[in-house]
Amino acid sequence: SSQNYLIGFCDRLFETNFASKISSNYVCPMNRFDEWLKEQSKSNAPSDAYLNNCDGALSVPVSYETFDPCMIAWTKVVNETYVLEEKGEVKVMQIRSLSSVVFDSPFSDLRTDWNAYEDWLENERGTAPVGVNGVYSSSIEYWWFDTNGQMLKTAYGAAAIALVCAAVVVFISSRS
Repeated sequence: SSQNYLIGFCDRLFETNFASKISSNYVCPMNRFDEWLKEQSKSNAPSDAYLNNCDGALSVPVSYETFDPCMIAWTKVVNETYVLEEKGEVKVMQIRSLSSVVFDSPFSDLRTDWNAYEDWLENERGTAPVGVNGVYSSSIEYWWFDTNGQMLKTAYGAAAIALVCAAVVVFISSRS
């Protein structure tokens, strides 16, 4: 199921050589949600959020009908800002990680890291269940890499245009 897939996502991500936890005690949102469900289901005094929204769920996976209201209630109880919802439906779950490169790393290192990350994500999209197969990466390091790459291409293009124009001017002015 999608929920079980998401439970294992962070473990798979942090096993790579291009991403690591932001701190030693970081727990991904889906895994924190699962821990909360287990705690609430065993509690003698579960929270109102759990009682009113989770239909007695013991852990992930939660029934399809219960998942969105239960997870949204959990985000409000624990102030989880990395799960985004719209109109009562969970839309985005952000996984925070540290990259093995920083924005001022050599361009070749940024390219290698970005390609490894994108290849891994492409593989994940291919194996993920429908509904959670739209995984993507967003990072200041990769924005920097992309921006610099585009500026470099533009500079090469501008240099080529300038050389062609200069050659045409020389050709015409020399009457050759």
